Amino acid sequence: MPKGLPIAYIKKWGISKEAWRQFRRGALTKGVPTRRFHRSRSPRVTRRGGSMVRRRRYTHNPGRRRGKSLSRSLMTLARSIALVGPAAYAITKPYGGQPRYIPIDIVKYYSGYNMETGKWCWSDLAKGWTPFLTVSAVTYAIPKVTGLIRRLG
Repeated sequence: MPKGLPIAYIKKWGISKEAWRQFRRGALTKGVPTRRFHRSRSPRVTRRGGSMVRRRRYTHNPGRRRGKSLSRSLMTLARSIALVGPAAYAITKPYGGQPRYIPIDIVKYYSGYNMETGKWCWSDLAKGWTPFLTVSAVTYAIPKVTGLIRRLG
């Protein structure tokens, strides 16, 4: 595909920013855009002549994406570890040479149901889900607080 401004646009508007604007809009191709641009989700709102006008922001390379931030990845990792934590505790807990209690304890920590006695126990359910709920609350609150501090400061 040849790069550069087509001759029809140069004849009509010359080599100018306006010609490029018209080229991107597809003015001479009857409304069919000649190039694709990715519109951002939240266009900037500016004030012109007393009324609010939305400006479109375009990325010049639509194939290029933003990567995940390190803090977001670490928070996801922390939640995953907290979710697997009770099972890891049940596996590493000393049983005196009886590994048959491992699946019983895993079920007990995640569901609150004790398979040996056949009863529901809220304290066992709390042991299994408290780490995950605590880490989830903290990892949700930290970005909110840092955003608030950033806006204030």
